Amino acid sequence: MKPALSNMLLGFLSVFLLSGCGTLFGRPNSPQDLDMNEIWSDWDDRTVFANGLISSEQETLKQLPGASTYHIEIWIAENLASLKGKEEVQFTNQESNALDSVCFQLYPNQLGGKNTVSDVTVDGEIVQLEYMEEDSAVCLHLSSPLEPKKKIIIQMNFEVDVPTEGGGNYGLFAVIDNILALDGFYPMIPAYDDQGWHLDPVSYMGDSVFSDIASYTVEIELPQNQVLASTG
Repeated sequence: MKPALSNMLLGFLSVFLLSGCGTLFGRPNSPQDLDMNEIWSDWDDRTVFANGLISSEQETLKQLPGASTYHIEIWIAENLASLKGKEEVQFTNQESNALDSVCFQLYPNQLGGKNTVSDVTVDGEIVQLEYMEEDSAVCLHLSSPLEPKKKIIIQMNFEVDVPTEGGGNYGLFAVIDNILALDGFYPMIPAYDDQGWHLDPVSYMGDSVFSDIASYTVEIELPQNQVLASTG
C-alpha cells in the first residue's frame, strides 16, 4: 500500500504513533528508497494546503507568500526508538537585511534524544555547518548573502534517536508503552528578529517550539499495526 501522506498548514509538526490495529502502511527497503520528487514538483503550488482549509480561511495562504514550506519524509524503525529522514525547505528571507546564514533547531538534542544532520545543501551546493548551543542548533553559512525576498532550497538528511523515558516536556518527545510522540523531531528553522536567530535552550517543562508559520507535506513510513495521528 502507498505510504501515508499528511498535509499540514500553519504551525509546527507533531506526530504520534499509537500501537493497535489500524491501517497498514508499506515500508521501503531503506530510507534512501524514498523519493521526494514523486510527491512534489512545484514549490509555489499551494493547492494541497488550500484544500485543507475551511472556506472562510481560503485567503490565508495569500497573506503568507514568504512562509517556509517543508517537505519531510521519515522512516521509523520497528522498535519506534529511532528514525531516519529527508527534509527539503523552501526558505524566503522576510527580513529587511541580508542573511549570511540560516539556522535550524535540533530539539531532540535538548530533550533526552539525539538529532544529527548530513548531506546538507543549499540550492544544490554543499555548505559549511556550525553546531551551536551544545549541538542543539546548526547554522548553515551561505556562500553569498541571501537578500530580502530572495528564496533558497535547503536539503538535508537527518537521523533521530528517541528517548524511552518521558523526562521533561511532558513526554511529548519519547516512546513509552509502544506510543511514540515526536514533538519537534525534525530540524526546524527558528524565529529570526533584530536579535538574530533564536537558538535559546528549551524549557524543561514547556513548549519547545519558537518558529515562524510554515506549511508542511510529510510522508511517513512506519511499522505495521501502528495508528498515526498528527496535529494540523
